[in-house]
Amino acid sequence: MDKTRKDITELDKIRNEFRNIMGIDRLKKVYRQYVFIWHPDKNNWDTTQIMQEINTLFDQNILRLTENFSDLKMKSHIKEAGIFKDLIEKLIKLDGLKIEICGWYIWVTGDTKQHKDKLKEAGLYFARKKVAWYYRPEWCKSNSRGQYSLDDIRAMHGSNVIKDNEKQKKKYTPIPLRP
Repeated sequence: MDKTRKDITELDKIRNEFRNIMGIDRLKKVYRQYVFIWHPDKNNWDTTQIMQEINTLFDQNILRLTENFSDLKMKSHIKEAGIFKDLIEKLIKLDGLKIEICGWYIWVTGDTKQHKDKLKEAGLYFARKKVAWYYRPEWCKSNSRGQYSLDDIRAMHGSNVIKDNEKQKKKYTPIPLRP
């Protein structure tokens, strides 16, 4: 369908409205309204070009509105990386522990009972159902309340083992040569 004068006027109206939006919630609301009106499945005529323009405007504005937020989030991530590094350096010194990172969590298993006070002091919490200690950034709270096992968490977020207590126990012993 060629753009008629009405479509061009509507596009100008849409562009102006998107340009004046100052909040993410308002942006989402306006986007949903226009999607409801202009989605090709809702119309008897081809509105694909208008819908593509609406999607482009939404993407541009979401980037504009989240730019400052993402700078703050990046600074927070850099700070957390430093905390992770310091915490892992402390935990590595403790014997009999398996330390792994799954997503934004540090999980500690193994012979943790003897190190209970040091783990608490380092800011770790005990997950009773998983029989494991964990650390997470303050902003990274979960609402699952123990419904996932540690294996489920590993499957969802991946696992990077930093220190494995079993590997430490298995020291290299040469195989004796036969006489």
